[in-house]
Amino acid sequence: MRNKFLPIILLLALFMVVSGCGQPKASSKDFTAPKQKEKTTLSASEVLAGLKAAKLPIGQSTEYTAETDTNNLLGRPGQYIGKINFEDTRIEEDNADLNDSIEVFSNTNDLNSRANYIKAVTKDTPMLLQYSYTHKNVLLRLDTALTPDQAAEYEKALKSL
Repeated sequence: MRNKFLPIILLLALFMVVSGCGQPKASSKDFTAPKQKEKTTLSASEVLAGLKAAKLPIGQSTEYTAETDTNNLLGRPGQYIGKINFEDTRIEEDNADLNDSIEVFSNTNDLNSRANYIKAVTKDTPMLLQYSYTHKNVLLRLDTALTPDQAAEYEKALKSL
């Protein structure tokens, strides 16, 4: 009688081993490398280098310090922490001013405050209007002597950084 139940007992034991004691199957997520964290802040010089790498026609540029910033805002509370003015060589103007600028901020609140301030101050004065683009911690301001298509090239390059 013992021999009669032996195959059934062995079969049950085998079933228990296979179904209950097996290791959980590893998912593909367990073996993927962690994604690199996207850089959320850029320096003014990194932005300028990125715009140049995008083959935009950038000529002269000036990077400011707290001592040389003509607006006396660099590094002050709530203001930009880096600034570079530059020229687009397609713009031919009588003055030698570098009318395009890169301003970088330590936080989103300061960035948005500055961008909103610039828009409010210039909206009713056509000669002060600018193209204005924000990305990450950067405010890019461009002379309206550029065509909309030319300004869009800058926006595209900025957004790729």
